[in-house]
Amino acid sequence: MNEVTGREENSSSWWRIFTLKESVLKKWQFERSMRKEHEAEQQRYMDEYMDEIKKPQAEASNKITEPQAESSETFGDIDSHEKISASHLRLGVVSIALFNEDVMVYACSGAAVRHWHANIRDHHRIFVTSARLAHKFNDNRTRDDNLRIEVYTHDNATLQRFLGLYDENLDIAMVTSFNLKCVYTLDTCNPVDLPRGTRNNKLFAFGRATTGTLMGTKCSHPVFNDKGLVSVTCKISETGLGGPVIYFGRDGSGHIAGLITGYCQEKTTFVPTKILHEWLKSLLLITSETSHFRGYSLPDGVKTVIPSGFVVRSKILQSLGYPLPPPLVFELNGRLASRFEEYFGQFHYWDGYPFDIPYRYGGEKLIWEQFGKDVMNKISQCVVTIASFNGKIRSFACTGLLIKGRDCPFVLTSASLVRTGDAEGKINETLSIEVFLPPNHSTEGILEMYHQNYNIAIFRLKHDLNTAISPQDIFTSQESRNNKSVVAIGRAPKGAHGLLMASMGEVKGKYNVVTKRKNKHLTGPRQGLDLDCEELLLSACQIKEAGIGGPLIGLDGSFIGMNFYDESGTTPFLPRIEILRVLYKGFSLLERWPVSKPYWCLGGQGDVLDQLRGKVLM
Repeated sequence: MNEVTGREENSSSWWRIFTLKESVLKKWQFERSMRKEHEAEQQRYMDEYMDEIKKPQAEASNKITEPQAESSETFGDIDSHEKISASHLRLGVVSIALFNEDVMVYACSGAAVRHWHANIRDHHRIFVTSARLAHKFNDNRTRDDNLRIEVYTHDNATLQRFLGLYDENLDIAMVTSFNLKCVYTLDTCNPVDLPRGTRNNKLFAFGRATTGTLMGTKCSHPVFNDKGLVSVTCKISETGLGGPVIYFGRDGSGHIAGLITGYCQEKTTFVPTKILHEWLKSLLLITSETSHFRGYSLPDGVKTVIPSGFVVRSKILQSLGYPLPPPLVFELNGRLASRFEEYFGQFHYWDGYPFDIPYRYGGEKLIWEQFGKDVMNKISQCVVTIASFNGKIRSFACTGLLIKGRDCPFVLTSASLVRTGDAEGKINETLSIEVFLPPNHSTEGILEMYHQNYNIAIFRLKHDLNTAISPQDIFTSQESRNNKSVVAIGRAPKGAHGLLMASMGEVKGKYNVVTKRKNKHLTGPRQGLDLDCEELLLSACQIKEAGIGGPLIGLDGSFIGMNFYDESGTTPFLPRIEILRVLYKGFSLLERWPVSKPYWCLGGQGDVLDQLRGKVLM
């Protein structure tokens, strides 16, 4: 008998070891598959980008253009050099070079100006130059994406530098250097009043070669065009593009008259100081002194240069429907706030997830352990990720709940999923919908009905998810009366592996009542909205955008309501009874609920939550 028992124990032990090894192998294989998929996706985005830039390059090569001088060519005369040699203005003229690894592919001039980024605390200097530098930067990108820019001063010092943005209308680019070295700056606050259409021998165009050589030549016959730009008679080389035009008065004092942006044979074009000053002031005012950029946008014709090493990241951001950051935010480790991929609460890993490293919650009681096994299985099989797409670009992503219908399951979620996102917030019924359950089960969703006043939408599954599902019966199931503690459930988007998330809290009462009482003691940062929806309730659960449309449940798994998000640190929700009332009555299109959009902020410069404005409910 003991011998048989021993055999059974050995067999059981062997089977456990085999099962464990098989489980580890499956996880390793799945992790390898995920990593390969990620690498293939990055390669695809880089291929798409290279195809995008090849087309305009091919079109440009087919155009007949004027022959241009090489970047290494110098220009000028001795008289002009002597004119500026005694002036401090010569110290503000720099050379700017573009390198692909160790090979210089382009060089031009630039001017240090007396302007600063008010939201950047580190010591920095702004240089202006020709937009040709930005075009060359984009034209010379390779798959290695290893371009860099160097700024050379009058004493051949090399400064750390970043190409931020450029204006296609004015042909100006802005370069920022982070360096403690003191560089003389040209003052653009007092523009020179140039006489029109007359001979003027007090204007000089200057530039600097990469060797440190200062170049200068006389200019004459300034002519203004209808855009306010000035054309003068003088001959420069490609190296002089981006250099300053200096006006010397009768007393010999010099003033910056403009910035060189173009040349052709013996004609040189420059942007007058007044226009240059207003351009700098308007662009730097956009960022002001804030470290977050909610609603940020650039004027027409002004474009941001994607820095080296960030092409794939920028393409991924655009495919997810996110805005690209303002200049220098990539380089300064800025982060994108209000992302759909932001996690909240405590995780629950799906079976076979290869990265299920135990997470420490600082002494918090584990929420998922408070659910019974049956409740856990139901949550895993009825809470889905749902996303909308405009073509290949994602528009919105949130959580949905599979609910029972008469003949088939439906997904209950927020109507924000199919709104346009503009001021009107209209419903866009042309968006494609993807319903996802991990690890890799997805199907198309069909919009069946919506109610914007209550922010509810119902979707039908076009095909089965090909995995076990357990739709909730919210119509006939009874809500538990013993729900002192409630749990907000969400599922991360597909790109964030579809992990389940949970946050526990208590129901606090009616949303508008609690919000008004709380707003009396708060200003701006954590205030809620004043919404005309008396049925809306509030829980102390804390979620993120990914939890929008997710269920609020009791510890027994009973459905209590659907969650929304208002950035206030609490969670508004529409109770089950109101959802049923709307579903039974049928839907009509009423007023909209505003939707917050993702925005960029600079990391490490203040608590972003303390600077939030314009709270919105989604």
